[in-house]
Amino acid sequence: MAAWGVEARREPGLTGIWVGDAKLAAIGVKVSRWITHHGFALNVSTDLSAFDLIVPCGIRDRGVTSLERLLRRPVPVDEVVPPLVDAFAAVFGRCPVAAESWGAAPPPTTRATGIPLLPNFPTAPPECP
Repeated sequence: MAAWGVEARREPGLTGIWVGDAKLAAIGVKVSRWITHHGFALNVSTDLSAFDLIVPCGIRDRGVTSLERLLRRPVPVDEVVPPLVDAFAAVFGRCPVAAESWGAAPPPTTRATGIPLLPNFPTAPPECP
């Protein structure tokens, strides 16, 4: 978030990215039938009114915000992707490479469930040059 001058932080005991008392991004992991599912959601230009109908992440005393609300201007997703990819690459020590450039195709799935057969899928892009 520093790329946009937003002072964000982690909150002890809670997942996600926080600005003040509002959640800007969520991260989740689900394990079901020996398969893990990972998710990351950054509220860029999200319609936040939908969050009035639920208790986001089960946290009743906190709100939800978006990059657009914090910056008080429209924020196209295309503006967010490059700095976000660079930040992930830095944290995980990887070189950002488009999947198409390393021969990745969508992973094959089982016919019955649509669950990817992950052993046939490349595990990581190549290292940085």
